[in-house]
Amino acid sequence: MAIDAVLAPNPIELIFLGTGTSSSLPHVDCLTAPPEAKPCKTCLSTLTPEGKKNIRRNTSVALRLSAKDGRKVTVVVDAGKNFQAAALEWFPKYGLRRIDALLITHAHADAMNGLDDLRGWTLNTAIQSHIDVYVSQSTFEGVQRSFPYLVAKEFASGGGDVPEFKWHIIEDNVPFEILDTGIQITPFAVHHGRVFSVDPPLAPTSSVTTISTPVKPTTLLSKLLPDQERLVDEVKNPYLCFGFKFGHDIVYISDVSYIPEDKWPIVESRPSNGRALPVLVLDCLRLRPHTSHFGLENAVESARRIDATRTYLIGFGHEVAHDDLVMLGEAVGGKALETETLTETVKAGLELIQQGKNVWVRPSHDGLRELGLVLMKFFSQTFFYDDPWPIVSLAYFLRYPNPYASHVLSCDVISRSLTPSGTLLTTRLILKRGSLPRWAQNLVGRAESWILEESEIDPMGKTLRCRTKNLDHVKVMQVEEWVMFRQTPEGQTLQTTEARIRSGFGWGLTKKIESHGLNRFKANVQRSREGVSLILDLLRQSRIQPMTLGGPEPHYSALENTRSNISASQSSSGVWSLLKSWFYPPSPT
Repeated sequence: MAIDAVLAPNPIELIFLGTGTSSSLPHVDCLTAPPEAKPCKTCLSTLTPEGKKNIRRNTSVALRLSAKDGRKVTVVVDAGKNFQAAALEWFPKYGLRRIDALLITHAHADAMNGLDDLRGWTLNTAIQSHIDVYVSQSTFEGVQRSFPYLVAKEFASGGGDVPEFKWHIIEDNVPFEILDTGIQITPFAVHHGRVFSVDPPLAPTSSVTTISTPVKPTTLLSKLLPDQERLVDEVKNPYLCFGFKFGHDIVYISDVSYIPEDKWPIVESRPSNGRALPVLVLDCLRLRPHTSHFGLENAVESARRIDATRTYLIGFGHEVAHDDLVMLGEAVGGKALETETLTETVKAGLELIQQGKNVWVRPSHDGLRELGLVLMKFFSQTFFYDDPWPIVSLAYFLRYPNPYASHVLSCDVISRSLTPSGTLLTTRLILKRGSLPRWAQNLVGRAESWILEESEIDPMGKTLRCRTKNLDHVKVMQVEEWVMFRQTPEGQTLQTTEARIRSGFGWGLTKKIESHGLNRFKANVQRSREGVSLILDLLRQSRIQPMTLGGPEPHYSALENTRSNISASQSSSGVWSLLKSWFYPPSPT
């Protein structure tokens, strides 16, 4: 029994309102530097049209999500020092207006000092009566200390015109729902530098103060508490900042110097079908690491570990220009760069990246908008086999060749390993040939495509997870498929198939390409299921006794010999004639 569902496009819209560090870009000292000073390439580029992507406000994003009743919900993360300017530029451009929820990552100025500007939304109910704000207890107390009137109106002065907030305290590692929308978000605390937990006593203030930032963290405390300098060194604690995970679709970590090991299960967790995280937004201040922020090496290492479909870096200083960051991101993805044309900054960055898994990484920029690129599931199917999981899993692995897969030209194992827990990891490279509609023949030079298949088989848990994606023609169309087989309590095998088809081609053809891809995929899923059923019929025949996954001791039979004969066969009867003889043996005479 199969249950198919073609899901209507339901994209999450991600808009980067700000992508710079606390100082923002450009720096005033760089734009007003005397002629003899070393020029700042990044900041000076902002004076030209080509350098507009180097104009960066404090980190902030807006997400437009769909509630369970279908209405659109806007969630904003952080309202820093220049949030007002960002909202004036990007809200009208992208049709944003109401803020249904505001999430604050931490109590630093670049995350919360724009809270007062939100009176433009709530004063006299201009847009809405109030804004729901979600914060940790420590962030709430930070707002309370800095802006008491935002928490309690009795502290307001002047005309008392202040924004209206409804505060929600959220907890580390505990998922919460935005009101009654069905939108689930999981906050998780990461390190964002350090804090010194010994509070100095109140001291009289003279009419002239010293520089507010001590040379050493303990300098001021040692003056106030001469006997406690040693104690301060012993009680250094990490300053905690929230990252957020939106369902299984987006992980957002804008300010981080270290991700604790106990947070990785949240960051790396995937849905039951093993689908990769579509989008990761990750802190990267500059090339070198910083006390409070990831540098390039940290960011790339984490991006490789998380292995999202797309990783956007955020929170940049002026040390690296946007174009240089693009080149470094391409290098992380495996592109070979021509060394003769590289800037010294890119060369220095390449030394930090080192060898590793190729992943898609790019710098974000203010005003960048991603719509429906990642976050739509076009097709979903469940199917029940009456056979137990071991034999169905084996049939799935042996499905090539079969008469329903004539478009599969080759299938090669390129790696296979066994984990300490007994999970079998296999990577196969498959070459397929497809038919193209006439309108697409000029877009794709050839109708063949290489497919990467990565699978995990857990014989103890009786689950098989498999992910496939095409490696070429990805600009025209990328198809990612996730298949999972698991045994049910009744002894059946449940197959779940999900697919995402997306095109980045543009030129008014995106929807047409995606619709064609969806229709082709639906047809291929049906043929694939028929092919697996044929192999199952073969395995049920008494003359073929396979080694089942998680089953009894292997008994080799005519199956392997016959498959070898298929590969080596050059007879005019062909592969499918030989396969047919399996199903229709000659009648006994």
